[in-house]
Amino acid sequence: MPIELILKGIDYVLKLLERREKVAQDRFEKIYTPIFQDLTVINQNYIEMFSQVRELFPLPIESKMPDYRARMSHACDTLRTMRIQFASVREKTSAFAAALHSAAGLSQVEVAFVNALILYMPSGELHVPVAADTPDKTKATVLLDDLYRNLDSPNFNARARLDETIATNHVQWKGVCLAYSTLSLATIR
Repeated sequence: MPIELILKGIDYVLKLLERREKVAQDRFEKIYTPIFQDLTVINQNYIEMFSQVRELFPLPIESKMPDYRARMSHACDTLRTMRIQFASVREKTSAFAAALHSAAGLSQVEVAFVNALILYMPSGELHVPVAADTPDKTKATVLLDDLYRNLDSPNFNARARLDETIATNHVQWKGVCLAYSTLSLATIR
């Protein structure tokens, strides 16, 4: 009789472990993979958008040209229009990030991925010159605010500012990719 109880106990523990692995696999396939796929699209959009708009901005040396302000304004307006394209995907992904951030029972690698996601997305995402009162603004919104503030500033280098934003985006994207890769490897063990 005692051996039967021990065997039943071992069987019970094994079933619990299998169930935990199944739950982790389901979360990975149904939640984290679709989020990462959306993030890949968002990241590609950010890079394309910022790179295309960067070329529209005049160089600081052109600040004395009569059309300087109009070119600056046109570039800002173009960025404002382009950023609408993936707004709904960014909002959906941000909502998932917020929900996951407050979810209980996540593993350490899941928490690391969620933290990388939150750092990358709005409501915690931008860590380039930004005022303390703008924690919920997207990269493009903070950038636009900065660009509009400096429309008439002859020494302002909009292209350099865009380069800073792109570089920050690359660093944050690497963090997301590393966290996702770690989560992926932990899930298939």
